[in-house]
Parts: sequence; structure tokens; C-alpha cells
Amino acid sequence: MLDFAALGLWLNLAIFAGAAAVWIAGVRITHYTRIISDRTGVGQAFIGFVSGLIILFFLRDVSGGGG
Repeated sequence: MLDFAALGLWLNLAIFAGAAAVWIAGVRITHYTRIISDRTGVGQAFIGFVSGLIILFFLRDVSGGGG
């Protein structure tokens, strides 16, 4: 476990900003999933599953694991 008290202020702020960015992205993805589900008539669970797959493959490619 990280000892945040031992880290500098700027590193703690950077970690917090990164966490905030992930949170905001999650809220936006949820909002877009609801819009797509309402417009297409497909269930939110299915749209969420497809969105999750897209994000998973995107992260795999970005991390260099896509081959």
C-alpha cells in the first residue's frame, strides 16, 4: 500500500487528478450508454457489455499488448 504522507504534495495532486479523470470518464460513459440504449431500444446491460469490450480492447492496444 502506498504511503501517501511520504509522497510530495505535487505527486499526491497528480494521483488525485488521475483518479478524478477516471471518475469523470466513467460518468460520461454511463451517460452515453443510457442514450444509446434509449435510442436503439437495446438493453443497457448489453450496451454496457459492448462498451466494456471496446474499452478493454482500446486499453490493450494502448498498453502495447495488442500485438
